[in-house]
Amino acid sequence: MPMETVLPSETVAVDRTGFLRRRGTIYALRLLRKSPGAMVSVAILSVILFVTTFAPLLATRDPGKVSAGAPVHAPDGAFYFGTDRLGRDVYSRVLFGSRLSLPIGILAVAFSLTVGSTVGLATGFFGGRVDAIGARLIDIMLGFPSLMLALLIITMFGIGIENVIIAVGISGTPRFARIVRGQTLSVRQNVYIEAARAIGATGPQLLRRHVLPNVRGAIIVLGTLSVGGAILQASALGFLGLGVQPPAPEWGTMLAEGKDLMRHAPWLMLFPGMMLFLTVISINLLGDYLREIFDPRLRSR
Repeated sequence: MPMETVLPSETVAVDRTGFLRRRGTIYALRLLRKSPGAMVSVAILSVILFVTTFAPLLATRDPGKVSAGAPVHAPDGAFYFGTDRLGRDVYSRVLFGSRLSLPIGILAVAFSLTVGSTVGLATGFFGGRVDAIGARLIDIMLGFPSLMLALLIITMFGIGIENVIIAVGISGTPRFARIVRGQTLSVRQNVYIEAARAIGATGPQLLRRHVLPNVRGAIIVLGTLSVGGAILQASALGFLGLGVQPPAPEWGTMLAEGKDLMRHAPWLMLFPGMMLFLTVISINLLGDYLREIFDPRLRSR
C-alpha cells in the first residue's frame, strides 16, 4: 500500500488559515451586496476618494485665486458652487478641501489607534500595577469631553495642521485604550491562554499570536467609526478658528467663513457642509457594516 504523505502541522495550519481567510473574504463580500447601507457608503466613499485623488484635474479654477470682479456670486454655469466674498470659486475649494479634511481625520485616528491600542493591550494583559496606573490615566482623560481636550492641547501647542492632528489624535486615544483593555481582559481569561503559557509561551508571543488576533476586529471597527468623528472634530476646530487657518480650503474653515453671509449666500455653507455630511455618514455606515462582520451576534441576525 502506498504510504500517505503527512504534512507538517505548520503547513496544515497555514493552509487552513489561508482557506478560512479566503472564505471569510468571500462571505464578507456577499454580506456587502446584501446590505444597501454598505453599498451606498462604499459608492459615496469611492466618489469622495476619486475627487480627493483627482482634485487638481476636476477643479475649474485655482482654489486660492481671488477675483475682485465676482464677489459672492451665486451658483451658475460659470461657478458651479458660486463664489465667496473674495471671489474664490467654492467648487474648487470644496474639492481641494477633501485633501485636507480626509487626511487629518485618517492620520488622527491612526495616532489614536496606535497609542490607545498599545496602552490597552499592555494594561489589560499585564495587569497589576501597570493596569492600575493605566486605567486611572484613561479614566482621567475620559473625564474631559473630547473637543474640550482637543482645545486644551491646541492652546498648549499652538495652531497648525500638525497640531490639529495631534490634538484630535490624543483626544481619541482614551477611547481606544478603554475598548482594547476590556477586550484584552476578556481574552486573557480564556483557557487557551493558560495552555499556551504552560507550554512556555512568553508574554510577547501570547500578545502577538493569541490576544491581538482576537481584539483586532474591535480595533478595526472602532478605527473606522472614529474617522468620521475625527473629521468632524477637526472641522469644529477650524470653525472655531483654532484648526486649519485661512486661506486653506478646509471644510470647517469654509463653514466659518460663510456663517456671516448665511442668509444672503447660503451656498457658502451648503456645499462644504454637504460634503462633510456625506463623508461622515458614509464612513459611519461602513463602520456599522464592519461591526456586523466582526460581531457574530449581529451577523447571525
